[in-house]
Amino acid sequence: NITLVANFKEAAAKAYTITTSATNGTVEGAATVVEGESVTLTATANPGYKFVNWTIGGVEVSTDNPYTFVPTEDATVVANFEQLPPETVYFVNAADWTGTINIYAWGGTAPGTEWPGNPAHKEDYQIGGHDVYSLTAAAGAYANVIFNNGGNKTPDLVWTAGKYYVKDGWYTKEEAEAKLAKPVEYESVYFVDNQGWGKANIYTWTPEVG
Repeated sequence: NITLVANFKEAAAKAYTITTSATNGTVEGAATVVEGESVTLTATANPGYKFVNWTIGGVEVSTDNPYTFVPTEDATVVANFEQLPPETVYFVNAADWTGTINIYAWGGTAPGTEWPGNPAHKEDYQIGGHDVYSLTAAAGAYANVIFNNGGNKTPDLVWTAGKYYVKDGWYTKEEAEAKLAKPVEYESVYFVDNQGWGKANIYTWTPEVG
C-alpha cells in the first residue's frame, strides 16, 4: 500500500502599491499594503486653490477628503484641484480723505506692495454719499491690508474678501449702506388753537400725482 501525503504552504499575501500625483496641491498617504488593508489619502490645496476630486486613469473615484479605500490592484491616484475665483476688498472713504487712496497689501502668495501701496480702483458708485474704492487680486494673494492716502490710514486689517471696510470694521454692502444711511429728515407743522377748541385733530393725506 502507498500513502500519499499532500503538503501545503501558506501562499504569500498579495500586495498592492498606491502612488499619488497632484498639481497645485499635495497628497499624503501613498503606501504599499497587503490585500484587504485600506489606504487613506489626504489632499491639501495650495493657496488660491481648492480640492475637487480623486481620479484613477482619468475616472473619478471619490470626492471625499480624506479618501479611504481598499485597493484591489496597483494604482496611481490623482488629486485634482481648481483655482479659486479672484477676491475683492472694498474701502468706503467715510472720512472723505483727500488725495489718492492707496491699498497697501501683504502676507499672501503675491509679493507685498511697497508703502503706501498701489492706487485703489475707484468704483462708479457711492455709499452714504462717500466714494468707494477696491482692490481685486487672486485668491490667497494677500492676507493683510491697510487703506491710506499716504497720511491717514486704517489699522492693519485682515484681508476679508467681498466685504467693505467702513470706519471700524468689515461689513457687507447692505450693512455698509445701513451704517452710513443719512438720518430721516422730519418736517413739523403747528396749529394755534385761537378758537378755544380745547382739542384738535390733524388729518393728513398725500395728493395723487397726475
